[in-house]
Amino acid sequence: LTSILDGIVGLALPKMSVASVPPIFDRMWNQGVLKNKAFTSYFSRAQDGKGSELVFGSDGSDQRSRYSDKKIMWSPVVSEMYWEVRVVAMYVGEIKLDICTSTEPCNAAVDTGTSLITAPSGHVRRLHDTLIVSPECENIESLPTITFTLKGDVNVTLYPKDYVLQASNIKSQAICF
Repeated sequence: LTSILDGIVGLALPKMSVASVPPIFDRMWNQGVLKNKAFTSYFSRAQDGKGSELVFGSDGSDQRSRYSDKKIMWSPVVSEMYWEVRVVAMYVGEIKLDICTSTEPCNAAVDTGTSLITAPSGHVRRLHDTLIVSPECENIESLPTITFTLKGDVNVTLYPKDYVLQASNIKSQAICF
């Protein structure tokens, strides 16, 4: 009753399903209710609840009103457990970090159910040392982008508003991390 969310829809792959219950997407496909074995998610920052969307049975190409100005990105899934994709390069602004390279790639789980970026502590430390986010939110506008290059030449770029979490402390002062 107090949440702005309607609920959570588990989109795990079958090997991750809880109690061996087939995930909802697989059940819909097996029942023949989907046109295509694909789904798309679109996230909006709109606060009115009308901006984000999850479409089953579509790769997004038939949803032109929602996706007309967005490039649909494809990268192969490399795990049967998680929606993992291969990261072959990582940039902070124009600086290429020495983690997730073409010779030593990383896997990244694409998870629509979380708002955090997690990684092995050494990678997070390297990223954190490169970014230096002011706890008082003073430097958000001057922070660089973070770009993940995925297998298939897909670049996913995050802007400071995407990777800096802003909150307020008990004195209603801005705090960032």
